[in-house]
Amino acid sequence: MVAARSSACAPDTMRVMQHAPTTDHARAARLLAMVDSAGRLRFFTQPRTLGSVRSRFPKSAPAARLARSEVGFLTLLAIVCCACSTGSSGKAYLRAPGPEDAKQLLVLVSNEASNDISLIDGATDVVLRSLPVGKRPRGLKVSPDGSKVYVALSGTPRGGPNVDESTLPPPDRSADGIGVVDIASLTPNAQGDMALEPKAGVVQQVGALQPSILHGKLESGDDPETIDSTPDGRILAVANEDSAKLRLMDAQTGALLANIGVGLEPEGLRFRPDGKVVYVTSEAIDRLDVIDVAERRVIATVPVGKRPRSILFSPDGDRAYITCELASRIDVIDSRAHRTLTSIEIEGTPKAMPMGMALDPSEQRLYVSLGRAGEVAVIDVRSLRLLTRIADVGARPWGIALSPDGDKVYTANGPSGDVSVIDTRSMTVIHRIPVGKMPWGLGLVRVRGG
Repeated sequence: MVAARSSACAPDTMRVMQHAPTTDHARAARLLAMVDSAGRLRFFTQPRTLGSVRSRFPKSAPAARLARSEVGFLTLLAIVCCACSTGSSGKAYLRAPGPEDAKQLLVLVSNEASNDISLIDGATDVVLRSLPVGKRPRGLKVSPDGSKVYVALSGTPRGGPNVDESTLPPPDRSADGIGVVDIASLTPNAQGDMALEPKAGVVQQVGALQPSILHGKLESGDDPETIDSTPDGRILAVANEDSAKLRLMDAQTGALLANIGVGLEPEGLRFRPDGKVVYVTSEAIDRLDVIDVAERRVIATVPVGKRPRSILFSPDGDRAYITCELASRIDVIDSRAHRTLTSIEIEGTPKAMPMGMALDPSEQRLYVSLGRAGEVAVIDVRSLRLLTRIADVGARPWGIALSPDGDKVYTANGPSGDVSVIDTRSMTVIHRIPVGKMPWGLGLVRVRGG
């Protein structure tokens, strides 16, 4: 239940309203709001009609005079309060960042082997541009205001399960860094395509072998792989795989705030929605490190399943989900007490190898890319059970993103060099979009135009 102060209502009057939700998952319910005797507007869901809810309260004169106009007013008030609550809570990250008036959705794809990022139009699922950014782009993070995208770049040669790393060339540390792309510079041209506004007289074209379009590059430490920011966008966290460090840095200046030792081969990282702690998985030792952002230190460690990969928090920050690739499961963590609650087994064949995660807007379904299994698992968040597995998604889907309306899931399929688009109603792949070589990470941003 969500409580919000309302000063416009008499303290001795209980009012009731209903608003039919628009999501498929919630059509059987009603969103009800009541102004209680303390003047607080309270919301709850009940599968009852307005009349049946009215009958639960005393038939006092004020309640009997509840007019249709008052119901309409309270409906509007409830919608406004819900919107305000969503904007100030962890639910904000379920939406794509961008200006309030931005209508066009872009899906960003980091292509690890072709050293670029692809921009896909979210309405047509067509690639608009592929822009060079630097060596081995992997982790992506769009700033909360949608003005920038941060890209983890690495000069460490790409290895893999079947690669003898002793045969690889030495790392190019000059290539390591966090690339910064100014999203505001991407505007529609006369043909309706996305074009890069000239910077220093250079305009990048699709697939052109020209210098990077970065507007800046921040010091990152060795071999950055994943990246995240605090909800206010002021602090970046970077996982440095080679040095087993978590780097906290100022998002504007790149100034180092802390360099914190974590477990070997840090893989996934994510700030809790309140920004007070950051979780880091270490794939080599099957551990989760919990770092207090203000104190700049590890405050807890949690054993997790074999080869932990990515992290996703519930919007309220009470739970964290950890994909454990070699254990074929998702560990569920109490992210206030920092302890394991349970695990969700992803059964079936081929063997599930969970990697990335995306939560739908209703907070009822969790979509999980299953790596070498070539599938996506769908988890019921309420029962913490596997609902289904979507087959034939692509070659080793890793990065995953969900459209803000919850209608489409995108997966980055490295070996096949494409992005799959899954219709969440039919649970089938409806498009495969060729992008660069070895697509790795995905991000969403809203822009003006298009």
